[in-house]
Amino acid sequence: MTRCKQFGSVAVSALDSAAKALRECGPDFSLCTEVLQELMEIGSSTGEKHPLGFFRVDVSEYITDCDPSERFYLHVWRPDARIDSLGLVHTHIFTITSLVLKGCLENVIYRVERNPERTPDSIGEYRVEYTRGGSVMHLGDVQLVAVDRARHVEGRLYGVELGTPHETRVVSYPTVTLIRKLFPALPDSGPLVYSAGVVDSRSSERPRLKISDVGTLLEQKEAERD
Repeated sequence: MTRCKQFGSVAVSALDSAAKALRECGPDFSLCTEVLQELMEIGSSTGEKHPLGFFRVDVSEYITDCDPSERFYLHVWRPDARIDSLGLVHTHIFTITSLVLKGCLENVIYRVERNPERTPDSIGEYRVEYTRGGSVMHLGDVQLVAVDRARHVEGRLYGVELGTPHETRVVSYPTVTLIRKLFPALPDSGPLVYSAGVVDSRSSERPRLKISDVGTLLEQKEAERD
């Protein structure tokens, strides 16, 4: 595979090492800071502003022997990131392993309880089909119960299984993670999201942004979230 020259050799090597840690769920990873520095200097490519409030960069092409069933992404959170009406609690159509490269976040796992009657703490459950024009379907109202909560700092790994409702809460900004997505052979449908707000198809839009903008995200003074 011929790699683009957007990342330097040190950064590519560090990404490969981080990918190996994700694949093997190995010990805590010591980051080569050149990864973030190289990311700040990119100016020719684009990435996505994700509805969940982070900036996403696909780095799969830089990972050695990347299998068709796996993808690797850098996620960058900034203090003023806008979370749209989909809310933060969601499932995935793939299994993820995440490595915190900078900052700190909290991962919360939920259990879904389905009640026949709506209660004050009920929220909507929605199916989002990103591949079908961003369609959103309301499936009903449920209750969410937090069953596990863990904080992860720089160098730590965590995972979320396919179909598991979870929420990522950013503790300090900026926070940067490397995500490995492992897809099943045939995904059944789009992910689920849980929200108490009004959800429509505009909630799943993913505008393209210049990666050069990431530099301003990483240069911001780190801030603790309330």
